Amino acid sequence: MIAIEDASPLQIATDADLLQKNDEGQVKVLVKKIIEDNPEIVAIYKAGKENVIMSLVGKVIKESQGSANPQVVIKILKELLT
Repeated sequence: MIAIEDASPLQIATDADLLQKNDEGQVKVLVKKIIEDNPEIVAIYKAGKENVIMSLVGKVIKESQGSANPQVVIKILKELLT
């Protein structure tokens, strides 16, 4: 059944928390948690195998239930891991 509402698509998406999170403060909290929870992947990244960063990106996206912007996640990961 489709419910018709008088709200804008943006309002519906906001209410349902379906928008990507671009706020670096919110994303940074998730990134720090993933870094702390995955020291072995961080060590591999710091040893020079940079493609493992995508594993961390995937974990952040999963933790955010798909709402974290991947470009923002990569930017913050690189900042925190260098």
